[in-house]
Amino acid sequence: MRMTIELSEAVMNDVMRLTGAKTKKEALAIALADYVRRKSVEALLDAAGTMDVEYVRPGMEEAELTSSYHSTEYSTGSATLRKVAERRKSLS
Repeated sequence: MRMTIELSEAVMNDVMRLTGAKTKKEALAIALADYVRRKSVEALLDAAGTMDVEYVRPGMEEAELTSSYHSTEYSTGSATLRKVAERRKSLS
């Protein structure tokens, strides 16, 4: 998409320096993609614990947390989301 925008030269220089981009176009693409990613993660973390699960197969949550195949860090189970939400609250 082509567009014309006015930005502070100092801000643009900072964006290029921080992203390591060689061009203004590349710097803006990186910065905008990073912004969208951060906001998406923030929205996901804010939603943790807000959804009701009607059925969880018995033992499924425990198996997920104790499995050597799935590390807790990468698990997407409700228990892990609760842990992330609790961690986030303790940091604020």
